Amino acid sequence: MKITRQQLRRLLKESIYGKPTAVIITGNPKYLSLHQQEADKFYSDISYFLMNMGYEVHYDPGEPYTTPPSADIWVGHSRGIGRLRFAPEGTKTIAFGGRARLEDMWQTINHPEDERKLLDHVAVHGTSRGFYPGPEHYVFTKDMEKALFDLNLA
Repeated sequence: MKITRQQLRRLLKESIYGKPTAVIITGNPKYLSLHQQEADKFYSDISYFLMNMGYEVHYDPGEPYTTPPSADIWVGHSRGIGRLRFAPEGTKTIAFGGRARLEDMWQTINHPEDERKLLDHVAVHGTSRGFYPGPEHYVFTKDMEKALFDLNLA
């Protein structure tokens, strides 16, 4: 069996340090409760995807003025994206369900319908504040999967 350099690096890291870790930084509970079933499935889908790539997965509520625990990857969702700026050096970061900004050091991926609604809201109000996400805000898309997979390889 032939393995790639990336696979060898991961195996060596796991043998020395254990499994790589990921933290899913969740969104605002105020909005999660409006679509609880969809949100539970969304976070479960992300977790399952990460576990299939060999990660040990943890959750963080992304409370303001807090820093999630150290991990190899931080996945920020919605309000949880605000915590990504505190990622320790070397932590890979990615955002789902939020407004992309030029100064961001991470990629932001949204469900297409969520993106359209968010941009419409910002166009009218000049801010994303007050935006109430719909059920599509809690769908783990193929684009999100691909971006997370690519980030894992980076």
